[in-house]
Amino acid sequence: MIVENRFAGRAILHALRKNIAYGAISPEHLAATLKEAKFGDEQIKVLADSYVKKDINIAKQYFDEKIAKNSAEILAGNFEQKSAAAVKEAQKEKRGIWNVTFNGKSAVDIKMDDLSNIIRYEHEDRKTGAVHIVQKHLGNGKYGELTKAELLNIGEIIRKGEMPEGSVRISEDGTKSYTYELAKDGVRYRVAVMENADGKKILTMYSDKNTKVNSVRDPAGENPIVLNRTQVERRDPVSQSPSNENIIPQPKEKYKDYENKSKRDNFRSQIK
Repeated sequence: MIVENRFAGRAILHALRKNIAYGAISPEHLAATLKEAKFGDEQIKVLADSYVKKDINIAKQYFDEKIAKNSAEILAGNFEQKSAAAVKEAQKEKRGIWNVTFNGKSAVDIKMDDLSNIIRYEHEDRKTGAVHIVQKHLGNGKYGELTKAELLNIGEIIRKGEMPEGSVRISEDGTKSYTYELAKDGVRYRVAVMENADGKKILTMYSDKNTKVNSVRDPAGENPIVLNRTQVERRDPVSQSPSNENIIPQPKEKYKDYENKSKRDNFRSQIK
C-alpha cells in the first residue's frame, strides 16, 4: 500500500528538512528507506531530488499540489487527526520510556522520524540517560525542571524539534553531539544526543524552567553558556529541593512492571 500524500506531507517534510541540514545519509540510503516505508516511486523521486539539491521547496510544492487535489476536509487542515493505531503506538513508546526511567529496563528505541531512524533511550548512569535526567532535572524546583509527563514526551521533542545552528559538535574520534529544541506551551525543551558508529543515543533532556536567565547548555547537558549574563546561581538539585517529598524515586529501584495497581494507575494518568 502506497503512503497517501495527505499522510506523508507534513511529517516527511519535517524529517527531510533535518536530513538536508545535517546531511547524515546518502541519496541511495534515503531512497531505500523511503521504499521500505511504503512511499511510492514518484514520491521517492521527488524527495530524493529535493535532498540532493538541498531544496525543501521541491518536495513541499509537490505535496502541496497533491494535497490540494484532495477533499475539502484535508484542505481545512485536518492533518493532525490520529488513527487508533497511531495512538496505540504513542502509548507503547511512552510505556517503554516509563519502564527505562522507573522500572530498571536497560533501554528502549524511540522513533525519530518517518525515515525509520531510531535513537536509544538508556538507563545509563549519573552522567547520561534516564538516571542523569531523574537526578538532575526531574522534579519540582530542579534546574531545567521536568515533570514525568514532559519526560514521557521526549520522542515528540526529537521528532518535532529543530537543531539550533551551531549545536553540532564533532570530537576527534568522529563522535557527533547535537541538541534538539522545541518550544511548547511557553516552555522550551532540549534533548541532547550523541551519535557514533554504534548509533544514536539520548544523553539528557531538560527545560528552561528554573534557569533564571536566557541560557543554553552544551550537548552533554552541563555547564550553561549564558546569554546576556547577569549572574547564574548554580544549584544543587537535591539539597535545594523544598523537601524529600519532591525528590523523584531513583530508577535504580527495580520492581516488576505494573505489579502494583497504584503504579499502573499512575502511569496511565501520565499518557492520557
